[in-house]
Amino acid sequence: MPYFVISGEPRCPNYAHALVVAHYLSEKLPNFIYKKIEMDGLDWAEYVDKLNKQNKWYIAKGPVVWKEINMWGGKRYLIGGLGEFWEYVYCYYGLESIIPKSDLLKLANDNLKFYEEHHQQAMHKQKEKNVRNITIYGACAFDNPFIMMNLIEIPDLSKTRGIDFKLFDRSWGHSEKCKQLLRDDAEFINDQRVFGARDIAHVAKDEREAIEDCDVLIYIENCSKQHEEDEDTWLNRCYRNMLQLSDTINRYAKRTLLIIMNNPGPSCFMASCLVDTCTKIKLSNIVAVTAHEGLPFVRLVSEKTGVPICKMSAPAVWGFVGIHSFVDSRNIVFKADMLR
Repeated sequence: MPYFVISGEPRCPNYAHALVVAHYLSEKLPNFIYKKIEMDGLDWAEYVDKLNKQNKWYIAKGPVVWKEINMWGGKRYLIGGLGEFWEYVYCYYGLESIIPKSDLLKLANDNLKFYEEHHQQAMHKQKEKNVRNITIYGACAFDNPFIMMNLIEIPDLSKTRGIDFKLFDRSWGHSEKCKQLLRDDAEFINDQRVFGARDIAHVAKDEREAIEDCDVLIYIENCSKQHEEDEDTWLNRCYRNMLQLSDTINRYAKRTLLIIMNNPGPSCFMASCLVDTCTKIKLSNIVAVTAHEGLPFVRLVSEKTGVPICKMSAPAVWGFVGIHSFVDSRNIVFKADMLR
């Protein structure tokens, strides 16, 4: 079975014409399979020159149509330009049609527009691959600038083009103070010019914008219990927030998204809510930070025993941090050198 390749410049009417014919045949005939190769300007000229040298062809202008037998990448059999392609189609499939010149120009313009949009999207995706996208959720927290500055200093976190931050807070839509605070934080980080002239911090105006293209989501929103709330009301509020967040994640997030819950409030409970409701990402990609609960006990034990903190491990933390938790300080492990 032959596989057809149609290559040309996106602005060329004859190339657009060849694509229309190939697309029509692929819809009508199950065994007609084609792919297109588009290049513009000097790239196209260099590509044609390379084709001529590799295959001992003598092609001066596009489109260039050939077929490959049995598989993609097989031996190339030149069909030719648009005229030769039409002869081939007429002989093998009996297809005959005349497209007016005005329609050909419209086809070429439409094809060029599609090519440019696709090219821009491809460039945007390539840039995304070269940068680590981190969203700070609940970014009106006072320690947000310190978190960003510390993240910037972690070498393994940055990609080729560094890090991009999105700052989001639920209060954005109804609090001018919050809006100004986020803008100030973004301006502060951008003024550092850590990764060159480009801005690396941006304010997300809604939850969808905050989640799309995100690699790491750091949740620091204050979900502490309010004075007028009983425990059931408090946990129900937190659950509803996580239900909304998980819905956005399931709709718009990458499958590789990492979520770190490090917020005031029932962070373990909220992480468990996400684990139950997030169907798009791996459960192991959702973690709640609890080590800070055990650190004060490490210092206390160090003072009582005289053992340096660097020779001790953090104790296990059981239960739900922010609700009912237990720090197992009796099982702190000492690290000691053994001489035999």
